[in-house]
This record gives sequence, C-alpha cells and structure tokens, in this order.
Amino acid sequence: MQTLFVLAAYCCVIIPFCRRSVLHSASVRNDVASARLFMRNMDAFIEHVIGVAPKHMKSKPFDSLFGEVRAYFGMIETQGGGMLHAHFLIWHVDVPPNTDAFYRAMAAHGEQYYRDIEAFMDSIVSTSMPIRVEDSSCVFCGYSYANLQELLIPSEAFKDPYKPQRGDNTRGEPILVRCSRCGTELSSQHVIRRLLLEHRPSSWPPSMRSYSSAEHAMAVRLVTPHRGIIPAAKSAIYRRDLYLFDVHTADVKEDYHDDEYVNYLRDLNRAPYRLEQRENDAFHNDAVARTLPMLPPSISDERWMPRAVAFAVSMLVFLFNMHWWSCVGSCFKKSRAAASGECRYGFPRSRVARSTSSDDGVLIKDRAPFEFVNGFNREIMLAFWSNHEIEVVTGGHNALLRIYYATKRRQLREARNANKDAEAQPIGSRQRAAIGRRRVASLLYAITNRREIAGPLAALYVLRGSCAYMSTSCASFPLRNVLHELVEQQSHPCNLVELQTSGMDGVTFRAASFLDDYLFRPATLEEISIYEFVATHFRRKGTLKSPTTALFMSEHPLFNSHCIGLREDEVVPVLVGMRMPFIDADS
Repeated sequence: MQTLFVLAAYCCVIIPFCRRSVLHSASVRNDVASARLFMRNMDAFIEHVIGVAPKHMKSKPFDSLFGEVRAYFGMIETQGGGMLHAHFLIWHVDVPPNTDAFYRAMAAHGEQYYRDIEAFMDSIVSTSMPIRVEDSSCVFCGYSYANLQELLIPSEAFKDPYKPQRGDNTRGEPILVRCSRCGTELSSQHVIRRLLLEHRPSSWPPSMRSYSSAEHAMAVRLVTPHRGIIPAAKSAIYRRDLYLFDVHTADVKEDYHDDEYVNYLRDLNRAPYRLEQRENDAFHNDAVARTLPMLPPSISDERWMPRAVAFAVSMLVFLFNMHWWSCVGSCFKKSRAAASGECRYGFPRSRVARSTSSDDGVLIKDRAPFEFVNGFNREIMLAFWSNHEIEVVTGGHNALLRIYYATKRRQLREARNANKDAEAQPIGSRQRAAIGRRRVASLLYAITNRREIAGPLAALYVLRGSCAYMSTSCASFPLRNVLHELVEQQSHPCNLVELQTSGMDGVTFRAASFLDDYLFRPATLEEISIYEFVATHFRRKGTLKSPTTALFMSEHPLFNSHCIGLREDEVVPVLVGMRMPFIDADS
C-alpha cells in the first residue's frame, strides 16, 4: 500500500499541480509519520478485511471480506522509493491445508470443487473496471467499443521498450485492440483513457444525496468519540457537508468539466497510442485524478451516486493498480517467472475468457483492454485507495514459491551455500575477522541509505518492534541443534541459567538445552511429539504450588528450579538451522 505520499498529499491539496516528485520530497522528511500512517492502515486492513482484531488476534463473529479466515501472515518491506508495502498470506477455514488434502477434496467433490473455486475468485478479485467498455465509443468513428476486437499480443510487448532490438526504433504503448468499424488499431491504455474521460464528473468530490435518519445516527455515533459530545459531532458533520456543497457548487459555476486542461487531455488521446513515461503522463495531473486520492475515505462516501462510485474505483485502478506499459528497471531482473529480458510480472497478461481452476492452477478472468491491470478488490480500493494485488493459490509448487516470496526467502541458494561453508573445516581467526568486517560494512552501507532501510521501515521497527504481522505467535524449534546433540553427539548450544538457591550464599549456573526439556519432560507428556511439545509447552520457573504433573524428571539439570508451562494458545513452531526439503535442486 502506497502510504508514503498520503500525508504530503493532504498538505498539497491547495497547491495546484503538485507533482509526484514534490510529494516524495515532502514525504521522506517525516519517516515516523509515514510509518504511523502505514501501521494504522495495516490495523484497519487486518480488522476489517481479514476479520481478525489485531490486538488479541481473535476472529470476529462475522466473516471477513474474503470469507472465514483461519490464520494470516504478513511481511513488510520497502520499495526503491522508500514506500512501505506488505505481502500477506491468508489461510481460509475449511480449505485444504496442503496439496495432498486438496487432491483428496477434488476427488471427493469432482469438477464442482473447481467450479466453486472459480466462483470464489470472481467474488473477491477482478481485473475489469466498473465502467463498462461498451458504454464508451471510438474517438475516430464514434462506434461503440462493445465489439472491440482483440489482437494478438506481440512478443515485443513483454520486453523493455527502451532497449530496442537491432534495427528497431523506440516503441510506444503496444497495439492490442482494434475498432470493429473503422479498423483503427489502438493501445489498451488509449481505450481506458477514453473510458475515464467520457465518464469524468464535472467536479470532485461529487454531489451526494442527503443522509437518511439511520445513516445520520450512525455517523453521529462514529464521530462522537472523536468530538467528545454529541452536539459537537453533529456540528462537525454539518460543517463537512456544507464545505463539500460549496466546493461542488463553485466547480460547477466554473464549468470545470470543459476547462482547458480536459480539452488538452482529449486532444492528447486522439493518438492511438502514446510514448510518455509515467512521471511525464499528463493524465495523472488532471485535477480530478489528483484530488481523488488526496481526500481521505469517509462514511459520507456511501452517499455517492453509483456512477460516481464506478468512476472513483476506475480512476483509482488507473492510478494505482495499472502496470505501466514501459515497465521499470526492476521488471527485468532475473526471475524464475519469466525469460531473460521479459517483464517478470508477466505484463501484458494473457487474456482469459473466464476464471478457471484446474490441476495446473487458477487463472482470473482477464479481457481486453485490461491486460495491464492487477487483480483488485472493489471494497479494498474504495476503503484504502492504494495499490494491491490478490492471488488465489490452491497448493503445489506455485503455492510454495508464493510462501517463499511473502516470507522473504529470496536468498535460498546463498543460504544453502552458507550452510555448506559452516559445516566445512573450521576457519582461522583472521578469516573470521575479515568476514565480520564485511558483514558490518554491508550493514552500515544498507542502513545509511535513507530511502531503503533507515527511513519508514526503520521507524516501523522502532514503533512496532517487528515488520511482521501474524495471527499466531511463533516459537523457535532448533532442529539442527537437536540432531547434533541427539544423533551426531556434536557440540551444541545451551542456555546458561542463573540459579539463586535458598539457604546458600552465592550463585549457581547450570546449562540446559532444548532437548533436555523434551527428553526429561513429565511422564504425562510421554506420548507427545517434539513438534507438538514446542507448539503447546515451554520451560518456566517453578513454585511451591507447581503441580507434580508439571515437574521435570530428576535427570533434568533444572529439576529443582523449573517446570513445564502450558501455553494458553498454541504457537507455530519455526524450524531453526534447517529447512524443509526442496522439490528439486533448482527450486
């Protein structure tokens, strides 16, 4: 979610044509404010979209926007410009937890199981704007776009247009559609701009219907906690509506719809395709396009007319959820998802007549002219006004890669090599010192980059203590240390516990490992596995009131001072030192 620019955008509402570079310059000066705003958005997303209250991580009595959720995990990172964004994994209740369970469910329910998945996808994600394509017409002949013809996507559309092949010129927007009457070949972006210009309202915010009695009572209840008393809340609601009415009236008097800039945009869009880069795009500087994301969402938005809601969602998709036709440098980094030199995000996307689900995975319905649009949710777009993408993953190799990506498991090959080096012969003290210096230098180089680490992400670490959002707590499961101690009898780390024994002067230290806790657990836990032990139990200090069923066996080093504690809620064991097997050597 792009929250870095929001605070600066609020301040620039009164400044005409405040460019993105100006907003960025104003935003990067207040990393803490950006991090706080992002945290509030994440809390609202978890509570109202996922349906889990973030404070106590318990599901609400009603379903979330995506259905009933069992668990979630989110990781925060920054982009090159310093903007914070999140990758969330969401697990549903009554959904197969792994690939084997998925195939069993498919065998039990047959093809209907796939059809249910397709219906679920269509209910939560879309790539088409709410403004219908057939409600617009060709700028050259005036014929409806209802029968817009799809052209084959050329291979050049996936490649960097600013690195043309030998003998080619710099390309513009790829030609992907054709008017069925005049035969003019157009870019998909041209058609989308035409849709927005033909449905652009005369002013923003648009006119709204009056409150119903129930809506007004609800608005008063929501505003009162922030205003202190009911009369102050009613006054604030009245002043806001009066201000919006005055703004709308002033815009109508100025004939805002037919001003010079709108005519300029119409003239620009008479070309079947364009060449500009994103920062030079004139359509992003339209007054309505700039004002829409700058005004924060409000409960009054429910009183918009349906055509205003459709335009708002469509314009927000154009601003935030549309992949720019020329891509950026990071689109062409080496990736398993695309061939060398092609956009690793797969834009423009292949057209799909309808959403499909099969053994090979899921495909979301995607038709022209929306080949460059990320899958979005209408309610999320209206509530958060920021970019997002939704993918439905059923299992298998694609699900594994998505989990790796969301949990930032990107240096897999380097991690394997590091483990091999660690298990090799011991290195000398000089080599250790050199490795330590390189690691410290690398860390210093990273944290001194204000836009990457020491900016909003660093503020997020300070404010939250973590960059991860999760519905369930985690506990370390030192599997490698357990195997070294149990099987290979190698040296292994232990916790040095300080004991203050009664009746003695002085301090006693004793070493105890995680394996000691499991091997010398109480007899009542004899049937429990080591994985279940980590998820449900932990070591704690004992008291005189500790039950005998919680005491360690006498062979445990901390038998006299510690006992077993039972967790109120199960945690997720996280394997430390080892990882699950890969599908193949190149995974």
